[in-house]
Amino acid sequence: DTEFRERYYQSGGAIAGAATTDGVRATLLEVPGVRAAITIQNTSMETDNEGRPPKSIHCYVLGGKPDDIANAILSSKAGGIETYGSETEIVRDLSGQEQIIKFSFAEVVPVYIRMTIRRSTKYPLDGDSRIRTALVRYIGGEDADGVIYSGLAMKENVVYYQLTKVAGIDGVDDLDLEVSTDGTNWDKSSIEIASNQKAETSHENVVINYA
Repeated sequence: DTEFRERYYQSGGAIAGAATTDGVRATLLEVPGVRAAITIQNTSMETDNEGRPPKSIHCYVLGGKPDDIANAILSSKAGGIETYGSETEIVRDLSGQEQIIKFSFAEVVPVYIRMTIRRSTKYPLDGDSRIRTALVRYIGGEDADGVIYSGLAMKENVVYYQLTKVAGIDGVDDLDLEVSTDGTNWDKSSIEIASNQKAETSHENVVINYA
């Protein structure tokens, strides 16, 4: 299953259920519908500069149902560790006790790409589709066949140089590539992604023209 494999690669081999930040993240990535997750912890005895209480974890999640996410966090976090976030769910532990679990849904940063390419005789008949799929797989998002690729993890920047490498398939002699996050303002630079954000594109968001 392509989508499951993408989530597995994102987990970095962490063991789901382990009471660590990586373990909590790995557990979240197993939740149906979750495409990306990151867990940030405050190990200090003071509230941090983003409002996280002492000895707490803050899970940012993209996709999935709130109750499924909350149950995954409850089952994998260490005992006595407080959760923090904008979403609040009340779930029951194995003893039937109600537990308050907090987390935040991630913000999606849409990525639009337009490029002008110069083709050689080696350019394949399905070259445009290959380029679009390669870019969707790199960034993350839904491809033309409905498969959703995880692509970049949360907090990972969209690196302009990598985009040009990914788009430069066999048969492309030259290309001019621009990126945008709103489809209106275009630039030739990397897109910075914050810790609560995840970059995503789609087959439709990649426009290809010919020189």
